[in-house]
Amino acid sequence: MNKVSFAASCCAIILACLVPSSSTAQAHLAQAQELLAADQPQQALQILQAAHVPATATTQELFLLGIAAKQSGDLPKAERYFRAALDREPEAGRIRLELAEVLFRQGRLGDSRAELVAVQDSNPPEQVRQNIGVFIAQVDAAKADPRMRPQGPQKNWSAFIPAGFTSDSNVNAGPDTDTVFLYGLPFDLSSDAQQTQDTAFFLRAGVSHQHQFDSGVTWRTNLNVSYTKHSTSSAYDSTNLSASTGPNFRIGEQVGLSLPVTFDIQRFNDQGDWHTQSVGFAPRLQVAASKQVQLFLDTSVSRKRYRGNSDRNLTAYTFNPSLNYQPTENGNIALGLQYGREISGLDIHTNTVLGAYLGYQHVFREQGIRASVTASYTDTKFKGIQAAQTVARHDISRRISANMSYDLPQMQGLSLLGSLSYQDNKSNIDMNNYDRLQLSLSVTRRF
Repeated sequence: MNKVSFAASCCAIILACLVPSSSTAQAHLAQAQELLAADQPQQALQILQAAHVPATATTQELFLLGIAAKQSGDLPKAERYFRAALDREPEAGRIRLELAEVLFRQGRLGDSRAELVAVQDSNPPEQVRQNIGVFIAQVDAAKADPRMRPQGPQKNWSAFIPAGFTSDSNVNAGPDTDTVFLYGLPFDLSSDAQQTQDTAFFLRAGVSHQHQFDSGVTWRTNLNVSYTKHSTSSAYDSTNLSASTGPNFRIGEQVGLSLPVTFDIQRFNDQGDWHTQSVGFAPRLQVAASKQVQLFLDTSVSRKRYRGNSDRNLTAYTFNPSLNYQPTENGNIALGLQYGREISGLDIHTNTVLGAYLGYQHVFREQGIRASVTASYTDTKFKGIQAAQTVARHDISRRISANMSYDLPQMQGLSLLGSLSYQDNKSNIDMNNYDRLQLSLSVTRRF
């Protein structure tokens, strides 16, 4: 529980001692408070609902009903109880903050922000004002980037576990022909080098933590691991581990800055040891140009090492400005540019990438569905000339992808996700001409 929720709960307990009520009702409230403190919200909700009489319910009773319903995962019911409490005590900032959180977690970002601003305008204590500012920043970030699922400010920890399968028409990114030219002569490719279709099972897990300092700085840490097992192409079975940690700053009401350190390790399971390791730094600047427009500048620099092939070790740089425009509460348009460069000890792996993407996401709130489509274009030029070739490699890749997620009703935190993508890679070298169709279906549990 964060400081805002803690303060609200403390005020509510004080209010319970001041509001006259029968000894039986007071006993129910005290028992419910004990159950909530013991992290048993469903039992608390049952006790409170059994004794609840709407016509005679006190503000404190309605507040505790809202807290118990929220912690039990029944957000619509929590909203009804908090609104009923506000009908009796409209100036109760502590209740309005809880309502703002419930609205936020239901994806009603505009309504949530309005409640937060109302409390902020009521001249609360400075510490509460700072916490509200952090919450408003989270709402604005979620409005700008729908990939950020509303979780509410009271949860310092969150986790997810997806599992599913994917079908890949070209798992090895093989050429779309069985004959290529080397040294100017035609050569027939072996079956292993040709385009290979396969399916795979994957299991992933991620955990995130954030810590809010009194200065207003938030420290965020993320850890993710993934495991992929192919049906026949065991050479591509892999395990990946990635992590990031660093501070996030709010600069006024419109600017945010994050400075995470990143780490990534990849292992091809057949090799029995790590394949690549990278360590980097990935600053991000976010500017709220207006309520509908958010500007981002993502940059990174990293050092990547290859096991057993130190000549290939490289330094990578990226520079990615982007814009998010939200014309409606349920729709979001994303536009971004990409510049990247990898400088390797081997010229054939040294390259420069230019690219752009355009995407749209729409949220169907009543149905619990999020759908998005994204188109991207990249132009990659390599420095060195590969063996048996006469020119340096130059690829142009076009990709279109669609995603849809569905939150299962009555199953808090459980969702289904389907994705489909098609990539067409054109190269001046025959070996690198290919297309690829990938389909993925998974189920995700969020905590």
